[in-house]
Amino acid sequence: MNCDYCDKETDDLQELNDAMACDDCYSNRKTCHHCDGEFHPDDVEYIGDGRYACEECRGQYEECHGCSYIDHYDNMHAARGHYFCSTCHEDRFIDCYECGAQIDMEVDHYVETGYGDILCEECRYSDEEDIIHEWDYKPRAEYYTFTKKTPDTLFMGIELETEFGPDCSVSSVLDKLSGSSYYYLKHDGSLEYGVEIVSHPATFEWLVSEFDKNWKPVLNLRTKGLKSYTPGTCGIHIHMSKSAFSPYHLYKFQKFFFTNKKFIQMIAQRDVQRWASLGEDAEKYLVAKAAGKTTSDKYTAVNISGGPTVEIRIFRGSLKERSFKKNYEFCHALYKYTKQESAMMLTGERFLAFVRENKKTYPNLLEFMEDKYSEEKYVTNTITEKKWTHYSPFSGYMEPVAYIPRWDISLGVTEIDLTSPVSV
Repeated sequence: MNCDYCDKETDDLQELNDAMACDDCYSNRKTCHHCDGEFHPDDVEYIGDGRYACEECRGQYEECHGCSYIDHYDNMHAARGHYFCSTCHEDRFIDCYECGAQIDMEVDHYVETGYGDILCEECRYSDEEDIIHEWDYKPRAEYYTFTKKTPDTLFMGIELETEFGPDCSVSSVLDKLSGSSYYYLKHDGSLEYGVEIVSHPATFEWLVSEFDKNWKPVLNLRTKGLKSYTPGTCGIHIHMSKSAFSPYHLYKFQKFFFTNKKFIQMIAQRDVQRWASLGEDAEKYLVAKAAGKTTSDKYTAVNISGGPTVEIRIFRGSLKERSFKKNYEFCHALYKYTKQESAMMLTGERFLAFVRENKKTYPNLLEFMEDKYSEEKYVTNTITEKKWTHYSPFSGYMEPVAYIPRWDISLGVTEIDLTSPVSV
């Protein structure tokens, strides 16, 4: 007689799964891990860990989407159109504490409350809605100052964009941020999953004096998983009182950005071309903006379209104290420097000299600039200025005026008052 499996002729045959097998085929038989039936090796599939499944039972086995382990579907967990073994399912999925929805911790947004409860994205927003306002929320401004507020007082407001990192305890962060009246929280469309921290206006002196009370606790939240520098999506915007500028001062302030672009890039610590474009290097455009004749181009380095403020949009987000302080010190120092400096002399080198003369006022800015600044690298790119001329009785012909009472404008503006505050 012949073996039904290998066709070997032999008188010694044994029954194997409704067929007759020779000694060799019978001794190599395999047992199905699920039904315990015995089968010739050709009639089973190896499924790992020394296990085999017969053809009928193999259809009831699934491969784990996480680790590729194969097991009977009774021992697997179905989730998001896939099967997972118990270990992978436990490591990857959890139920929302509020609504019971299944959360895939590898792909879904979720938060952990201060009590260790996990909330899905929908419940997360319902939990935050009383704390984080919509992007267009704008409360009545509260002014923080040690002296009496006057129309020409320079106030500074700070917008710090942050992201909740993957290990961030969002609820505990929001608990820390919600206890201050000096700033409030807003959603921002440029962020992936984070919050914008917006301060009320304050004088530079108040900001410096009260830093440890107001901003230092915010910056320390990086230890809780809050991020600002590394995601690349965050920036710092600083608003300055427009009424503290005359048109001529505002012209010079803007001009510094336009004529020292590489220097500004160094200060900003990021590429500013998208959200803080330095715009076209056009003298007439600058003068028109300073005169209040055009407020277009919101996304420029110096945005004057935001009502009563001059908004500086160049800075990369940061939760490090030196970098954060450097940014508002730069804005205040540039305000002071451009107020006293000639429009013909606005260079990074002369600004650095000004900061050195005031090193006690701007210590973080000075430290940063002396570490990063190179006169050769950050060369000034100039634009042409036009002075009014007058007849000189000494030479008998037209000469440039030594001072600049007006600027030549040809965008429908005949002249601007260089002493009065900018109208809003």
